[in-house]
Order: sequence, then structure tokens, then C-alpha cells
Amino acid sequence: MQAAVAKGGNKLDAYGGLYGFYIKNGFEPVSWCEWDGEYAPPDWKPEYKAEPVIFFKHTGRSYDEIVAGCGKNYSEFTERVKAAPDYGAAQKARDDSM
Repeated sequence: MQAAVAKGGNKLDAYGGLYGFYIKNGFEPVSWCEWDGEYAPPDWKPEYKAEPVIFFKHTGRSYDEIVAGCGKNYSEFTERVKAAPDYGAAQKARDDSM
């Protein structure tokens, strides 16, 4: 993650299960959308958990600062922030915040 940020990486989107990893690396969640199976990867299996997609921006804030504002897991975040209507809207909300 440090190498990606050093090379200019400043935003990403990921399944909710990766929430903790990204906030520990200075990425702050901004927006999210519900899982849409229509866009599942080709190797997706029905037994996989359908998690929301979270959109992050790199702020460099500490883990404690991010948790205080956004929650320590994606469930807390999704309770605090209303879902975007779709992937494109969630992506735009994150990009507009940068």
C-alpha cells in the first residue's frame, strides 16, 4: 500500500471485508453502494458473501481518526452513511470529495 500511495495512488473501491485493511493504511471511506450480482467477477461463487462496495480516498489520517469519524468496520460505516443508488453514483461521490 505504501508503494501505491508513493506512486500517486489516492483512491480505491473494495468489498466491505477489506474495510479494516484500508483504513489502517490511511484510506478513508467516503461512499458505498449495495452489492450487485450483475457485476460479480466471472469466478464468483454463490457461497461467497455479498458485501457492499466501499469507496475510499487516501487522507493519511490515522486509524483512530478514521474510526472516530467512520466506524471501525463496514457495518458501522454503512449505518452512518446512506447508500448511493449505484456504483457510478458512489464513485462520483468519492471523486467529488477529493
